[in-house]
Amino acid sequence: MLYEIHGAIHPAARKLMDGVWRNGTYAEYARFPLENLYPLDEEALLGRLGYIITDLCLLTAYLVPFGGLVEVDVKPGEVVTVAPATGRFGGGAGGTALAIGATITGDEVTDTQSFQTAVGQPEGANVYLDLSPPTIKDLSLLVAGIRALGSFGRCVLMGGHLGNIQLRSTYFSTGHPLREESIQLNQSIDVVDAAVTAAGAAADAPARPAQTSQQLPGV
Repeated sequence: MLYEIHGAIHPAARKLMDGVWRNGTYAEYARFPLENLYPLDEEALLGRLGYIITDLCLLTAYLVPFGGLVEVDVKPGEVVTVAPATGRFGGGAGGTALAIGATITGDEVTDTQSFQTAVGQPEGANVYLDLSPPTIKDLSLLVAGIRALGSFGRCVLMGGHLGNIQLRSTYFSTGHPLREESIQLNQSIDVVDAAVTAAGAAADAPARPAQTSQQLPGV
């Protein structure tokens, strides 16, 4: 979607942008690398579902935030906060998260109480997707979004902050080791608890009389 408006940086890429892909979709016949093309079910989309071509052009507004939401593995029922959610990709993020099955809420900065009511779980949101444009100079949205996250919350930075981002926190993990170890620990506790419960149930069951070799079948 950037073929016709992005001149590329590397000389080899600029050669392609200025040559084969120069006019992008503004050309009468657009050219695209085959590895970037994916077939769509035309009969289902334009027939059974009733979409038109211009509807399908909106896919670009959903694919960008979709990549971020998939990266943090958003699951149905989770709470996703998007800010700002008024632009092309921010608006698309709301629709994308809803399609995945998440619950959407607005800007936590304006009203903490309404935020807690909207998410239905005062302990915080599961995911914060930041799409702040370069025109936003302060970090109020980003800070509010991160502070609105609950335990094991995930943050996706897809905005255009041009400067340094400074946040105060006790711990930060650039990967997943802390989160995964804690989750595995909780899972281990659940397994042990289930085993103890099963053992307790077995202990409470009436004892069966011991069988002698004469009573065992086939002996």
